[in-house]
Amino acid sequence: MHETPKDMKTAKKTQPISSADIEALANSRMEGAKTVPYTLTPPKGWGELTDEQLRYVFTMLTMGKSVEEVATYCLVRFTGMEVESRYSERYWMIRHGKETFMVDTLNMAECIENMMWVGEAPDMPVRISEVDGHKAVDSQLHGVTFGDYIRLENYYQGYLISHDDRAVDAMVAILYPGLDTSRLDPCIRYGTVLWMVSVKKLFARMFPDFLRPASADADGTPPDMRAIMVAEIRALTGGDVTKNAAVLESDAWDALTELNEKAREAREFNEKTKK
Repeated sequence: MHETPKDMKTAKKTQPISSADIEALANSRMEGAKTVPYTLTPPKGWGELTDEQLRYVFTMLTMGKSVEEVATYCLVRFTGMEVESRYSERYWMIRHGKETFMVDTLNMAECIENMMWVGEAPDMPVRISEVDGHKAVDSQLHGVTFGDYIRLENYYQGYLISHDDRAVDAMVAILYPGLDTSRLDPCIRYGTVLWMVSVKKLFARMFPDFLRPASADADGTPPDMRAIMVAEIRALTGGDVTKNAAVLESDAWDALTELNEKAREAREFNEKTKK
């Protein structure tokens, strides 16, 4: 005979787990974990990052994540830790090597805060030193010709106006001579624009009289970059067109230093004549 439902044993019901049970389970899981202060030190700035780390940050920033998300991902990756789990609002369970740490949420938040510089342009230029076997030029443009500097500036200004990736690709070709830019990883484009921003920050500090922000016309028309560059070359050649080639082949720093001196002299002269 088949058993009737009445004759069958009643299955045991799973008892609900209370919040107290969850807390007890968390506490038992954390037994043996080190309750020491979080001592892993993340990088303090762009200049401490390796090529691999730079590529990772640039990739994260191209994915549309918030700066806080990028900072969190970078903190985990750069310190070599693994987030095993999180318990309530109090603790993170972290594994680093063979050790397990119980990290206070406030400590984790502080470490993430110390990585928020990933959302700011570097004060000193940084770039991936080599892409597909092609080495980058000097990050601060030492040894780069004035002609290449002018082209970089022109492409950068063009990108700000058009947001056309072709302008960035042209910058990449100068930063990494010989590199095929037809299939660029987006992180290389991002890194190149960020690098140029930091170059401009550096040059604004080094050549303050010459590199003053160019303002648009009253109707919003952007400055005429060609006219600006022609004026720069004429200032260096004294109007002698036979010297144009030599000026364009001169070191960018030498040319900018001379232009800054001329701008400083002009400023001081104007200040004296106004008195």
